[in-house]
Amino acid sequence: MVDFRDLNNSDRHFSGFKFTFAVPLVAKGATRDWEKVVDLLLATLDCLLRQTDPRFEILLAGTDRPPNLPTDSRLTWIDVPTDDTDTWRDALNDAGRKRQFAAWEFGRRGGGYLMFVDADDLVSRHLVAFVRHDRNTAGYVLRSGFVYNQRLQRLSRLDSLSRKDFDFSHVCGSSVILHLSPDDVGTATTPGITRYQRLFAEGHIGFEKALLSEELRPGEIPFPAAVYLTGTGVNLSMTRAAVENADRRHQLAALEEICSSNQIRASELHGADFGLPPDPGPEPSPVRLSVCVITYRRPQRMSRLLDALTPMLEGRKDRELIVVNDGSHSEDYEKAVTSHTVCKTYLKLEKNVGIPAARNVAAKAATGSHLIYIDDDCVPPPHWLDWIEARLRTNPELDAVGGTTSPLEPKPSTILSRTEALHNLFPQPRQIGSDVLFVTANFAIRRDCFWQMGGFFEDPDFGGAGEDTELSFRLNRSVFRVAVDRNWSVAHDVGEGLVKNLKRYWRYGHGNGRLLLSPGAPAGFDGNHYLVKGRYFREFTDSFGRHWNTAAARGQGFIERLLTSTIATMIHLSYCHGCRIGFISARDQLLKGPP
Repeated sequence: MVDFRDLNNSDRHFSGFKFTFAVPLVAKGATRDWEKVVDLLLATLDCLLRQTDPRFEILLAGTDRPPNLPTDSRLTWIDVPTDDTDTWRDALNDAGRKRQFAAWEFGRRGGGYLMFVDADDLVSRHLVAFVRHDRNTAGYVLRSGFVYNQRLQRLSRLDSLSRKDFDFSHVCGSSVILHLSPDDVGTATTPGITRYQRLFAEGHIGFEKALLSEELRPGEIPFPAAVYLTGTGVNLSMTRAAVENADRRHQLAALEEICSSNQIRASELHGADFGLPPDPGPEPSPVRLSVCVITYRRPQRMSRLLDALTPMLEGRKDRELIVVNDGSHSEDYEKAVTSHTVCKTYLKLEKNVGIPAARNVAAKAATGSHLIYIDDDCVPPPHWLDWIEARLRTNPELDAVGGTTSPLEPKPSTILSRTEALHNLFPQPRQIGSDVLFVTANFAIRRDCFWQMGGFFEDPDFGGAGEDTELSFRLNRSVFRVAVDRNWSVAHDVGEGLVKNLKRYWRYGHGNGRLLLSPGAPAGFDGNHYLVKGRYFREFTDSFGRHWNTAAARGQGFIERLLTSTIATMIHLSYCHGCRIGFISARDQLLKGPP
């Protein structure tokens, strides 16, 4: 994974982005095996202390202090008075008191990010690094993670792909990260209910609902970031709760059912990340990434992309970069490539063959298990490849993953760049029913799956666009499994120039218009009346009104609103015209029959 330790060093002492783990420790009298509890606690602390970003603290709150705690300056013991722990409900209340004591100490130290970690759970060593780099000030929810049965040494995946109605954050107590100021936490003498107490009134299960009531939405950790340990014999929710609470018994039964059907092998990756013992079974197929970039008449942007990719590729034998120059002859390309040693495969085509054919050339040169496509006018974040590698390792059943894009505005911004950013006028994946339509600005696919599908369809009539949608159609009609990961994102250039954008969207429309007659086109795919009848006036009024309302909702002034709505409508009409021409061309070709 990427090392974020050198990022944003200037905020080292800025309390708003401090990260604190708070661990409530069960009372000695509440467990039948204190030595086992301590062993699990030490494994949890060891996992926390191995974070790749060292800028964090650990608050350990308990009534009985173990004698052999790590001697680390970042670890602080908080002594909490003893209370009753006769029943499971008493034990829950005792854990809540210890969290409150830890929260008060956290607030006294300046606040920031606070994550409660149960003393028998494990946390990814990359968690602090990601949060401090991403900085969502509403906090975070861990929707995906692992369940590890220690007795059976069985690892299972738990996320939306396992079962859509079984969120990891509703099962594991180590699954939410709060962002709080000292005033949000208060002190022992603060009157009334504090914001912390309101957000965590129902613990990890109710955190997101409480946050949404404030019209805030938590960020999501894009990789499995925690391990919920079961089969230890001392987990309160697995032992006493199962006896005393019927709802918990039903949840545990459902969890067991999901885990039995989603078992994966504990690999060296899980060992390095969480400290889990590796499964002695056969090695799974390794994940090796081949990053494929097609470039044409953009040497400066290609150089910028290579700058961003270099730290992700240097020293990695399991990652390679393939750049295909689609027939643009420029000395600037040679300078860009030779100055970046990570670009070991650089293919110069004699003439421009088009995007689909050039992408197939890159795929033929690749040797990795997965092809990762990105456009030369995009910039990935530092964790881009780590993110998708973790997803592919965690979900080996996935054959293809489509990512998203966000606007990369120039500085200073222009009216065109602001228009594109406001109205999302850049490539984005779409979902129509159960069909996923990805964009190759950010896309991963298993190499053997890619060639089983026949690669990109090299149709010269596409007009330079539509090849990704056409491949999406074929994938959706196949046995292969495709998913959209909306947390896997790259920044995409906006504001290139109005004429270029009009031509680009005309090409998008032309390609999609031709695809309307494809047998794989899903119902509802661009099935608009303008495709056949060319009702541009209605499209103009509908589009202008929609963009006007969007601009108004964002608080734009009248002149800015008028300009952005007009530009967005022009781009939309260009797309519509391309759709009409592409549709008519494909229809006439079908009526004419094969030559």
